Amino acid sequence: MSRRWLWLLPLVAALARAGEPAGLREGPVVDVRGTPVQVHLWALPGDAGDLELVEVEPGLFIGRHEVTRRAYAAFCRATGREMPPGAGDDHPVADVTWEEARAFCAWAGLALPREAEWERAARGRDPRRFPWGDQAGEGRGNFCDADCPEDFEWKEADVRDGFAYTAPVGSFPAGAAPCGALDMAGNVWEWCEDEAGRGARAARGGGWCSPRVAGQVTFRHAFPPGTRWAGLGFRPVKRP
Repeated sequence: MSRRWLWLLPLVAALARAGEPAGLREGPVVDVRGTPVQVHLWALPGDAGDLELVEVEPGLFIGRHEVTRRAYAAFCRATGREMPPGAGDDHPVADVTWEEARAFCAWAGLALPREAEWERAARGRDPRRFPWGDQAGEGRGNFCDADCPEDFEWKEADVRDGFAYTAPVGSFPAGAAPCGALDMAGNVWEWCEDEAGRGARAARGGGWCSPRVAGQVTFRHAFPPGTRWAGLGFRPVKRP
């Protein structure tokens, strides 16, 4: 390139970023089964750090993984709330009500996903059964198996994922959704914005104590909004 045009490079770079919503910064590019996916960083208030988001469709971003205990602890410190029980900063926060999940999202400048948004992120543009494809498979999510301490009738006694309860977020990269979101099947159920009848609120994705079938992208459950449970967490979205 001629030196006379070098002054244009900063302008070209700025124009390339012009379509990115304010507050989002580019992070690493990750590989999702041979497809490069751009990770975006969303700054939390104060010095609480960043959340990783991935783009679902133009203007709609979702948390790359469930909100962690580390991120939620920063919210609790900032707002004077009590931290729910649990262990592991990089594990998903659980034992939070629907209102508390919404309050975190509002504090972060984000929102809880609507069911349609959550499902769009989990399935991509294909009519797939699970975020990773049509086959349930093993090693793609944290479900109720031989490592789970609960003796549910659906427990898979011949399968081990290495985690009794929750797993650190992102522990199952083979289970990534097409957009690059992780743990959309298993680990913890995820609160959604939608009402699911009789005042209950929808939850998606299944969790560590769920059967693998609960990880299907169309599977839904509902909980009273005041529910606190070790198998129930959330992830945020950023809308246009």
